[in-house]
Amino acid sequence: MNKTVDFSVKLLSDMCCGNGQGNGSDVDMCCCFDRFGLPEIPAKRFKGLLREKALFLAENNFCSSEEAESLFGGENGRSSRIRVNNLRIKDADELAEVSDKYNSREISEVYSEKRNQTAVDKNGVTKTGSLGIVETVRKGIEFEGRIFVTDFTEADEKIIGGSLKLLRNIGLSKNRGLGEILCENIRFSDGKSFNFDYEKCDEKTAYLYEIKLNDDAAFMLNSPMQNPDYISGSVMVGALARYFSEYDFFTEMFFRDLIITNAYICDENHTYRPAPISMAMIKNDDSTVFNLADGYEKDTRQYVAVGGYVNTDGAKLRVKKVRTGFSSHIEKSRKKLFTINKIDKEQTFRGIIIGSQSATDAIKSLLDYNGGDLTIGASLTAQYGKCKMTMKPYDISGVSGEGTLIAELISDAVVCDDYGNNSVSPKALINELKKIVDFDDYEIYSKVCLTGGYNKKWGMPKQQYEAFGKGTTVVLKGCKKYKVGATEFIGLFNSEGYGQVGFRKTGPETMSTERCEDNTRTEGEVYSEPAKQLIDKIEAQRMIGKIKIYALEDANKVYGEYNASISNSAAMRILNYYVGLNRNGTEQILQNYRLNLKTFECNAKLKALAENILKKFEEHYNPDSGIRAVIDENKAFEVYLRVLIGRYKEAYQLERNGGAENE
Repeated sequence: MNKTVDFSVKLLSDMCCGNGQGNGSDVDMCCCFDRFGLPEIPAKRFKGLLREKALFLAENNFCSSEEAESLFGGENGRSSRIRVNNLRIKDADELAEVSDKYNSREISEVYSEKRNQTAVDKNGVTKTGSLGIVETVRKGIEFEGRIFVTDFTEADEKIIGGSLKLLRNIGLSKNRGLGEILCENIRFSDGKSFNFDYEKCDEKTAYLYEIKLNDDAAFMLNSPMQNPDYISGSVMVGALARYFSEYDFFTEMFFRDLIITNAYICDENHTYRPAPISMAMIKNDDSTVFNLADGYEKDTRQYVAVGGYVNTDGAKLRVKKVRTGFSSHIEKSRKKLFTINKIDKEQTFRGIIIGSQSATDAIKSLLDYNGGDLTIGASLTAQYGKCKMTMKPYDISGVSGEGTLIAELISDAVVCDDYGNNSVSPKALINELKKIVDFDDYEIYSKVCLTGGYNKKWGMPKQQYEAFGKGTTVVLKGCKKYKVGATEFIGLFNSEGYGQVGFRKTGPETMSTERCEDNTRTEGEVYSEPAKQLIDKIEAQRMIGKIKIYALEDANKVYGEYNASISNSAAMRILNYYVGLNRNGTEQILQNYRLNLKTFECNAKLKALAENILKKFEEHYNPDSGIRAVIDENKAFEVYLRVLIGRYKEAYQLERNGGAENE
């Protein structure tokens, strides 16, 4: 039986769950945020902490070491039965709605603050170069987590529940007060049963499948130079094999019945495919694309390849690139640093599944069973590969006629020569195409590559083959009367996505390009309540930034007006006076400030400065400025006064030290 464990994590103190990087300017260690700017706790880190607590339980005879290793896996190659998702802030989906209105940095600043720290020597003197600035997530924030466990046992419930309750700290500086947490609301729930029937038949059906990445996805290939920006058919077979491999008909169903193509980037309106090699554009001018396969002849201008993924619906070219990146992880026990290439989450990919009705129904039964949730790629038990899969019927259109026909490889194609040897000679590819269409002559635009992969069950790389790379284009000339599908397959390993060919008739030699923008919220769409609260906080941040700018400008003005006749310590009396009012817990702090300026009557200049500060503040804090609608006057004045007095002190001290030249 499979089980799901839901729980919450509340920050009892500020937390620095570092991402191992600084921001290049004022922060030496940044916290982990998702692409929207919302704080998160990486699953790999959380799973490692849970493992430590599970081993602690085993050492104290709460469970056996065998039970802990069975659950979390071991260094001897034993697979983990537990999968941990990234811990996301409560109401993360609703809060992400504001990402169309604000950038990720503005959002992250709502939840974070900067802390300075340093080191001292045995004499209490600050060590040179030890000053560091770390970013922390504010206490009180609540995260939501989820753990999936396969083949659940009674011991698993004790280990997971006990480990969560024992976990009290996370992140950096745990012994200095940061990262104190409380895991609560722990709930275990049963998974659904999975039932289906399979019986192979000759009639084929086609479905369009979509994969939406909820987590980043990592793929392990033979060569570190091969970093895919798509989801291969072999990866999809591996993801589904976890559920079907124990059945006798697994080989028949997946390698003789089903064909699962590669899934390429898509958006709501368009599906994209690898850019054909025959497509080119003028260097530094992407407004027009030229297709050599459709008859365009180059002139003396400098051409470059299009690259990326393209869509040509409506005789317009749309180019889209996949967001990719890398992340690093440290394995403390072996003191090793691992770098993982990944495809960023929150992207959607689309491909085709072709097979008998029984086989496609079996996959649909699986999606009904798990709600469409799958894990794909490498490092599945923590942080990577969680996605949502959906399927819908798909009709593969046909192409018929005679004369010129264009064949474009939508995926890499592994073909053999007449002797059955793997080959990348043009003749081998042409022979494969002649099995589908009879033609007299051809023109080819090709590239070759090495295929690769990794078999997790065997724990070793797959055999490599030379292949024609996706995007290879062949112009078939003098075709006899033909009738083919817009999508056909050639060569080896079709069941794993290789050898997909797209056929089309000749089109325009040139096309204008159209920029592809990510979908945003519909204008006028109503935000959820958590999103509205976040918007209010961000707007408050923006207004505080405005107030600080006003205060800096006004500080220079008032300092010039008084010609340094008021010392910095005297100016500090104004701030101390305001802070004293604030300590009394009075609601009308600013009103009391106005009424009690007589405190400074013994120093006319200081009183005039205090009144001048108030006057200048009220010029900025008016109904037309927009500040009044977002921040109350006490908060606004406190920010204004602190920044102004701080800048006044700097100017005074600079003057006493001889000015900017002698500073």
